Amino acid sequence: IVWEAVLISVFVIEEYRNKTISLLFTYPISRTKLIMTKLILICSIMFLFHVLSNIFQYASIFLAEKCFSFVTFSIGNILAQTITTISAILLGLLPLYVGMIKKSTIATVVSSIIIVAIASNSQGSSAGLMSIPVAAIIFGIIGIIFSAIAMRKMILSDLSN
Repeated sequence: IVWEAVLISVFVIEEYRNKTISLLFTYPISRTKLIMTKLILICSIMFLFHVLSNIFQYASIFLAEKCFSFVTFSIGNILAQTITTISAILLGLLPLYVGMIKKSTIATVVSSIIIVAIASNSQGSSAGLMSIPVAAIIFGIIGIIFSAIAMRKMILSDLSN
């Protein structure tokens, strides 16, 4: 979620802050499609990173199991992991809303750290709120709602300028 906030701040917030997005809006493509494309690109990159990191983790544990007798390898519930991954990516869009309020990259990244602290709160156990599929789905829906609100504000605010 923090890396996603960094990508959001580079691809979206910085362009609004420096007003370079106005050049992009001069092209005969709708603003909604341009912003949506940026967000889909960010989400796709994050999904790829999630999948690659899971493959690396499983491969490392599998190899460690072959070398050490005290390490056990088992693949968890794939459906639950997929829901958690998609929900984490969608929740990672929430810092877009926070960052667009003041067009601040710092606010975007700090809000993502706060979100991670809340969503991954494990309180001493190995499972946080994001590991519960229902909570993960709710977090994902919250991320979608706030990113839609932020997109609407981005499109309407530029039309008035």
